[in-house]
Amino acid sequence: MRKYLLHILIISFAFISMPVINSAEEPHIALQEKLVFFTPEEADELRHTTEKELRDTEKLMPIMRLRSAPKGPHIYINEPPLTHTDGVPTILVLKQLHPTLLVKFEANQAPVNMESLQIKGKKGIFSKSITDRFIPYIKGTTIEAEDMEMRNGNFILQVKIADVNNNRTDKNYRLIVKDK
Repeated sequence: MRKYLLHILIISFAFISMPVINSAEEPHIALQEKLVFFTPEEADELRHTTEKELRDTEKLMPIMRLRSAPKGPHIYINEPPLTHTDGVPTILVLKQLHPTLLVKFEANQAPVNMESLQIKGKKGIFSKSITDRFIPYIKGTTIEAEDMEMRNGNFILQVKIADVNNNRTDKNYRLIVKDK
């Protein structure tokens, strides 16, 4: 008898805790919006309009003089392609190609802590965090976004990530966005 009551109780709880579905409602698919790197206002504030401005911002960034390789996670920017301009890691985005972003973070000495991720746009001594915009596009230890919305110009991006032991990797990238 006790077993019988226990089964009824479990089945009743299962039915009570199930969400109510109204058959009159039509199913819908939530489409993910485009990843917006910078709003028009932010782009105006963070855009480097001259080569001197760009170089001045790069001079303010800490120079990494490492005696050994960084202990924090590895950052691999697969799309858009990463190149080097004047020794600076550079991300070139051509907007007519419907830009896609694919960034992978790989463990070095310990597993990656994705909650430590920080992404900022920088100009001179000013910076603007845009990390929250990337959160919906995180899949495991990868950021994946298709057909991004981007503004033309030269920008500096700063990416910081740590592992579960708080070993950090900080990298600065020059971001160049143009139509062709």
